[in-house]
Amino acid sequence: MPFEELINYWRQSSPQQLKEWFNQRKGIATILDAKDGGRKTVLISRHADELRRVKRGYGGAQKPEDYLDSFTAFLRDNLNEIPALIVVTRASTGTYAWHNLKNYAYY
Repeated sequence: MPFEELINYWRQSSPQQLKEWFNQRKGIATILDAKDGGRKTVLISRHADELRRVKRGYGGAQKPEDYLDSFTAFLRDNLNEIPALIVVTRASTGTYAWHNLKNYAYY
């Protein structure tokens, strides 16, 4: 059945007819619950949310110093690859000085 005909059938059907139609085609619900063409499912939870833990994270690092060292390495390794890094790390005076950067922010 072409998609347009299916939509028209659903629109013209009673709730009971739709229920029977979907009960006869249980696999359709899985397809409709999926996103990205059916590669990823949409997770639906029917239980109440609960807080299980609070944890401070630093990416893959174990402590803040590791995170900072990793970020410093990222800046050093990518300085010439990402134009924005050149602007914020090399310009200390003039138009792109740190205190002037907020003027160029996008809102």
